[in-house]
Amino acid sequence: MNKKKILYAEDDRLSRELVKERLEKEGFEVLVASNGKEACRIFQEEEGIAVVVLDIEMPGGYDGFEVAEHIQGTDTQVPFVFYTSHDERDYFQCACRHGMRAFVVKGGSMEELVVTVKNALRADNTHLHFLADGVTFDDNTFDFCRGGKCKHLSFLEGRVLAILCQNKGRLVTKERLIRAGWGELHWDSGNEQLPKAIGRLRSLLRNTGVELKVVNGKGYWLIDKTGR
Repeated sequence: MNKKKILYAEDDRLSRELVKERLEKEGFEVLVASNGKEACRIFQEEEGIAVVVLDIEMPGGYDGFEVAEHIQGTDTQVPFVFYTSHDERDYFQCACRHGMRAFVVKGGSMEELVVTVKNALRADNTHLHFLADGVTFDDNTFDFCRGGKCKHLSFLEGRVLAILCQNKGRLVTKERLIRAGWGELHWDSGNEQLPKAIGRLRSLLRNTGVELKVVNGKGYWLIDKTGR
């Protein structure tokens, strides 16, 4: 069986080696680039690259956003996963404009990157979560739709619900959600604001058959009672 090809662009050598080794353990063929121009060259020369994982700040003339633009000039279908230490909203919004499938902040478990890459390999609508009859959430645009009416969630609510949806039926720790929504630099704010964001999300999910539970104060669990 042919291995799926992943292109990973990262200027830090240790990060390149660790991510390459981890993804290869999952059965992927991993092509690595140390800068943006090298990433563009590899994409042009290699056939069948299924997912592109990009750092944002890289030397060599092209940053991660410019690499995405260059690749999209020849292939509009390949999914991009931005894997970066930047957790600022401006970076996330810019990544959205550059066709990202997912945005993973470094510093957490590498398992999040592995799961994200696997999700990116699924059908084109993997970013669309069917939570219940008539209830969907798009973890790319942060649009929550219920009964034909859609609400665009805030950046923080969207990031939190995206992580919960991607791990439906599993405990997601409070620390992971804070890191995803607020980042290490704003930990205290995240610790204070996360319960409020969870409260608003629970209100949105009320009477849908999907419940957002607090688990012993350790984290949160998105439970599907509809059998989906």
